[in-house]
Amino acid sequence: MKVRFNYCYEEDIAFARWHKLSSQYPLVIKMRFPVSFSDRDINYYLKMLKGQPDEENKLKSVLKSLPERDSILLLRSRVFSSGDIKYSEELLHKFIFALTKVSPKLKMIIALNEAVQFMNENSPLLDSLRILEKQGVKIYISDSCAEFYKCSNTIIIGTLIDIYDICGYILNSNKVISL
Repeated sequence: MKVRFNYCYEEDIAFARWHKLSSQYPLVIKMRFPVSFSDRDINYYLKMLKGQPDEENKLKSVLKSLPERDSILLLRSRVFSSGDIKYSEELLHKFIFALTKVSPKLKMIIALNEAVQFMNENSPLLDSLRILEKQGVKIYISDSCAEFYKCSNTIIIGTLIDIYDICGYILNSNKVISL
């Protein structure tokens, strides 16, 4: 079955003829356009292109009123991704530092596995993690991972939590980023 679209001006086709066409073709779209560009004021078209200032301000206020996302960063390793180890470590340091400069802020950082070693005195991430903590980002460390890597006594930033708390935070978060 072919579906035909018939675009027409209301002024050009009488109602009787339009009714006949609409019964003949099941889908008739009736549209009304200005006959020429001069039928509309130039300001109408400029507003369409530019957008109303009031509408732009309303959109900005709506975006500001939206709650920030509850994002959690799971640090699972000492490297950012696969590849050269030294470069991946450096890339992770740059990423954590960049988190101090951008918004929206994370809700929390949870350190697991090898990443718990970043929470001690000799960590290259310590300064960035302290800045994030001052900015309101909560830092948590898996207590079982800290025990396994024998660094639970040397941790100087963040709070030790168990796996049940970690599960609760992850399941109640809007977004989880895993590195």
